[in-house]
Amino acid sequence: MPDVVTRLETGDVTVVECAGAPITMCDLATATQLVIRLSTERRSTGADVHLCNAHTLALADRDGGLLQLLRQASCNFPDGMSVVCASRLLHRDVTLPRTRVYGPGLTR
Repeated sequence: MPDVVTRLETGDVTVVECAGAPITMCDLATATQLVIRLSTERRSTGADVHLCNAHTLALADRDGGLLQLLRQASCNFPDGMSVVCASRLLHRDVTLPRTRVYGPGLTR
């Protein structure tokens, strides 16, 4: 995956690369809408959503299988301010949200 900003099919979130993994940058409300949309679409395969913090990305850096899983995921949300900050630093030319997608908030 190139280190560039891309758009999802939905057009309402920005995906950036952070530590080799695509991170879906959005606020909690948008993440919730996206998960609901993914769960209601008719798909021949399921959708996988991950909540990534620094530990997750560090593990993926050492485990190629985990990194591949994250690269093929439907969404990888930043569940850690360190992922939000690193993404914003790596992609300064793009306006990115300043908030994380907190896992318990997303599943509430």
